[in-house]
Amino acid sequence: MSVRPSRRAFLSGQRSSVDPWLSFLAKLRARAPGTLSLDPQFFETRAHWVPTCLNDIEVARSLCQQFGVMLCLQGLQAPLDPSRSLLVVEPGRSWARPIPLNMAQGLWRFDAGCTMQVLQAAGVVAAQGAAPQQSLAHWFAMGTHGRIPLGGLAALGVENIEMMFVDGTIEVLGAFGAQNNEPLRSMFTQRNIPQLFEVARQSSMSAFMQDFDIASGLAQAFPHDCFRIDALVEYGGGEPHLGQFFVGHGGCLGWLVAITFHSVDPAATIARSVDEQKDSTKRDDKALDCANLNTLLKFDKNEVQGVNQSIKNILDSPHVFLP
Repeated sequence: MSVRPSRRAFLSGQRSSVDPWLSFLAKLRARAPGTLSLDPQFFETRAHWVPTCLNDIEVARSLCQQFGVMLCLQGLQAPLDPSRSLLVVEPGRSWARPIPLNMAQGLWRFDAGCTMQVLQAAGVVAAQGAAPQQSLAHWFAMGTHGRIPLGGLAALGVENIEMMFVDGTIEVLGAFGAQNNEPLRSMFTQRNIPQLFEVARQSSMSAFMQDFDIASGLAQAFPHDCFRIDALVEYGGGEPHLGQFFVGHGGCLGWLVAITFHSVDPAATIARSVDEQKDSTKRDDKALDCANLNTLLKFDKNEVQGVNQSIKNILDSPHVFLP
């Protein structure tokens, strides 16, 4: 079988001044020591890359933006877009490790390349039941977790996340309510995070969530195809949490670097959940009407698309990450 010129040029190390894809591959290979391989089926537009350190991810992000290549986390479903080349990146298992930050408070920091088996061994409740060899990055990007209902994001135990954005900024994102005094450190987040809150505020769901009573016992499903704007609204006694907002981001808004979790005894969590359920039965008089609730939570498809597109434009206007 003959080898096409573009593939032959890459395999031989020859650079092409006219082919952006070959130029991208050559620069990535020269600037980062990771392992690069062409996709056997879509070798003219798609490659796989295993980075050796976090700086390799930054190099890839920068080059993807420069050459118009999409950056995709390994394991996510990438679109077959003939107009865009694609770099599929392994989540960084070679340097992934768990770090105990405060054992008394049960705080653990996990690099995104850690497997869920590592989190399970550390006692992270949210990791129980996850596929042991699934990466934390993939688990967090998928955000299925039994489709977390409205008011249920806090149960994940996410203290904060570290996210790399489209300009290379790495920001620590956590609770962002009146009781939290941790400022946003970067120009990127100082400029763009307030816009996310504005999108949430303008959503038809915002007014409802502010009156939502988590203790009512009604587990209302959140639209599976919408970014978690409920994490940006103060309701049910909770406060906005920027880390929770990125649950289920689908690889569309940035690159997860690490997550700090509260490691909680599962038995204690189950016991507390039972107590809360018992308490909710005593508050039926305050429970919201279920039929009206379901009506309110049926997002109009056009609104979902509008919310998602607004958020995408705010955080990834160059469209480096998945659409």
